[in-house]
Amino acid sequence: MYKHFFKRVLDLVVSLSVMIVLAPLLLICAVLIKLGSKGPVFFTQERIGKGGKMIRLYTLRTMTDVPRVAD
Repeated sequence: MYKHFFKRVLDLVVSLSVMIVLAPLLLICAVLIKLGSKGPVFFTQERIGKGGKMIRLYTLRTMTDVPRVAD
């Protein structure tokens, strides 16, 4: 039981530390996406998660709309 508790605490401490370190980089990326192209900064998508439950996924938008060339 204690092994699971300490693993959970370690997981939380490491993930929180990584989020704090990466937050400025993600903010810079979000600003560059907004300045570089029209549209939202985040791409959202619904997926089926564990147990068939629908979850919403948020990612930084990395693709842009490219006009199609007529054949």
